[in-house]
Amino acid sequence: MRDPQGRRTLDSVLKGAATIGLGMVPAAVLFSYLLDQYDEELTGKKSSLQEVTPDNWARAMLERSVAMGSFGVLGQLADTTFNLKDGTARFGLSADSSIVWLNSVINIAKTLGAGYQQGYENLTYASFFRPLASSLGAGGLIQYAQIANKLAPDNTIQQLPGFQQELGLTARTNAGNLLRAAGRTIGMEMRPMSGGGGVPNSVTPWVTSMTLAAYSDDRAWFQEAYREAIRAAREKGEVDPEKYVRQSFATRHPLRSIFRATPSDTEYRDLIRALPDEGRGDVMEAVRLMNLYGSALGVPAFTGSAGRPSRELTELLRQASSRGPRVQGPRVARPTISAEALRQQLAARRASIPDDY
Repeated sequence: MRDPQGRRTLDSVLKGAATIGLGMVPAAVLFSYLLDQYDEELTGKKSSLQEVTPDNWARAMLERSVAMGSFGVLGQLADTTFNLKDGTARFGLSADSSIVWLNSVINIAKTLGAGYQQGYENLTYASFFRPLASSLGAGGLIQYAQIANKLAPDNTIQQLPGFQQELGLTARTNAGNLLRAAGRTIGMEMRPMSGGGGVPNSVTPWVTSMTLAAYSDDRAWFQEAYREAIRAAREKGEVDPEKYVRQSFATRHPLRSIFRATPSDTEYRDLIRALPDEGRGDVMEAVRLMNLYGSALGVPAFTGSAGRPSRELTELLRQASSRGPRVQGPRVARPTISAEALRQQLAARRASIPDDY
C-alpha cells in the first residue's frame, strides 16, 4: 500500500484497500455458493441468499459477501442501506457476525502448508485430514464421532478409523485442559495453547500418532506409528533415527509440554491435589500411559523433576532473606535459619500427604 515512490500515503492506502476489497468480493461470493451446495446436497437445507442475476447482481453480491463477513461492520451497514426490504435486511448491522469464510480460507491455507511440509506419504488423520475437514465445515461430523465414542460400548466403534483417533485426541485434550486448570489454580505458568510451535516435518505426524496411541492405550497403533516415524526420520536424514523419535516423543509428555517450567515432583503432587475428583483419575492415567509407552522407547518415566526446590520452599527462602536485620542492642543480626532447616520444616508439613498421589 505504497505509492510509486515507496511512500505510504492516505491515497495509496485507500487504493490498496479498495483493490483488496474488490478481490475479496468474488472469493466471498464463490465461497457462499460452495456453502449452498454443501447445505443442499448433504443436509438438504435450502439457502436464503439471493441468486446473482443480471437484474440484481450488485445487491446479491453485496448480500453474499456480507454473509461471509468480508467487510465486517461496514458490510453490515451497506447491506442495511442497500438491501432493506420489508423493513429488514438479510444481514443487517449486528455485533455478532463473524468473518466465516476468511477464517476458513486461512485455516485451509495453513493446513495445506503443513501438509506440504510433511509430505504426501506422511499425511495422517490428526495432522492433516481432520483439520482440513474442520476448515471445510465438517466440524459437526467430528463432534458426532466424539459423541458416538462416548456413548458406544468399549472396544466397538472405537477401533474404527477416525473414531480411534478421536478417542486419543479427546484423552489428550482432557488431560491438557485439566492440568492447565489445576496449574492456574496453584499459580504455575503455562505455555501458550497455540502458536510458538516448530515447523512441522515428515516425522511430526507419526510422533503425534504415537502420542494419541499411547493416550488411547493402543499398542498395535503405537507400533505401526513408531515404524513409520523411524522410516520418516531416516528419509529426513537423521543420523540416529531412533534417538530422534525417542526425544520427540518425550517432549509430548503432558508435564513437559504444558508448563513453561518443568514441574518438580512436589509440584506434580500439588497439581493432583488441585484437580477435581472426577478429573484426577484421567490425568494420572494419561501420565501413566505416556510413561508406559515411553519406557518401551527408553524414555524414563516422569512425574516431576526431583531435587529442584518446590515453589513453597522457594517462597520460604525468599521470605527468610527479605526479613531484614534484627536489632539486638548495638549489634545488627540476621536470621540464622538454614536451607536445611527450612527443608525439614517443609518435610514436616508434608508428612500427612499420601504417597500414592
